[in-house]
Amino acid sequence: MLFEFIQLQQLKQYEPEYVTALKKALVKARLKLPVGNEIKVENYQQSAPHKAQKPSNYSVSALDVGSKAQSNLGFRLSYFDSLASDVARVPYSNLEMLDVEIAVRDSNMYVDKLHILDLESFNPAYTDWINEGGWSWQLNLGFERDRTNCQGCKSTFAMGGVGKSMLLNNDRSLVYGMVNGYLGELASTAQVIDASIEVGVISDIYQDIKMRAAIERFYHRQTAELSKNVELVVPLNQDADIRLIYKSSEQTLWQLKLNYYWN
Repeated sequence: MLFEFIQLQQLKQYEPEYVTALKKALVKARLKLPVGNEIKVENYQQSAPHKAQKPSNYSVSALDVGSKAQSNLGFRLSYFDSLASDVARVPYSNLEMLDVEIAVRDSNMYVDKLHILDLESFNPAYTDWINEGGWSWQLNLGFERDRTNCQGCKSTFAMGGVGKSMLLNNDRSLVYGMVNGYLGELASTAQVIDASIEVGVISDIYQDIKMRAAIERFYHRQTAELSKNVELVVPLNQDADIRLIYKSSEQTLWQLKLNYYWN
């Protein structure tokens, strides 16, 4: 296993002298070992790739925003978000393309959300080796109505962020911090450019039940209110889950969503 790890470091283009020294140290350590016995692997817990969550989804949800109700119908082309099943994917990652939600409110229908591309990679260090782990980053491009700030707030934006993350609780939880930049029509701040600091946690609470919570402070937002976001997912089976979403800033939003996943 250690030799495979060193090969990975070599592929990452670490200094040749550093990799060569590690290889020599491993060869010397291996020559000192006695003849071993056959290793039998039991209770293997990894699921087969074909049991992964399917990439596309339909969703239906009920929302309460500032004591006003609405319903949303959603469609996502692909692939997964940070709270999806970890089978056959990198944990704590996000890769969503063409994520759309249509709102039905007061007998009217309109686009509530259109994320063309939403990426997140936290790159935590899974070992204590030197230079393990990397920069966390995220990228989001799209349109959405931010009802937690005002009833008419809507933004068309490009967002990018960079930061760091750390694993806790035997790799069952990840905490992260990001510095984000926004560019576009940002209705909540009436600015073309804005920046924020985001701190959050993603955690496997119990079996496959997961939770993500984050707070974000914007630089140009005129009020001192933090943007707060909590999402809890409860899987029903391989093809469906239920999510409870809470968002708060100037107003509070509650959303109960049912997701159905398909190929």
